[in-house]
Amino acid sequence: MDTGPATARRNEIEQSVLATYDDYLAAFQRFDAAATAAHFVAPLCRLSSSGPGTSATRTDIRQWLVTTWEAMAARRYGGATTTSRTVTVLDARTVLLRARGARHDLSGAPLEDFDVLYVLVRTDDHGPWRIAVVTSVDPAGVT
Repeated sequence: MDTGPATARRNEIEQSVLATYDDYLAAFQRFDAAATAAHFVAPLCRLSSSGPGTSATRTDIRQWLVTTWEAMAARRYGGATTTSRTVTVLDARTVLLRARGARHDLSGAPLEDFDVLYVLVRTDDHGPWRIAVVTSVDPAGVT
């Protein structure tokens, strides 16, 4: 097993991305618009079964989050459990993060599975990670 500087750097990047995802998911679960929106860059590109979308500004990102949460609340969304997270390091400033799991309702009953691919970027080799692209890889309800 390679334990050289490149592997150590890759591991450091992966750990920082996973920590960012954990913070993002916690804020998302709390429906905390300010904290969740802080995890994105503008413009944000979104791809899902409803088609592509762009949030050009931070205000647009917050509105997209509020609209998403309203739809989830209407379905009695109670939370999500991530079952796998895979980080692919493209370089020191760009990574792919694939997160899979399940959403459940307020009673704990399953609502749907999710499979989302995020592109995260940062402006320098040690800056905070921000989500630039969100893609539903296997949108729930699509057959």
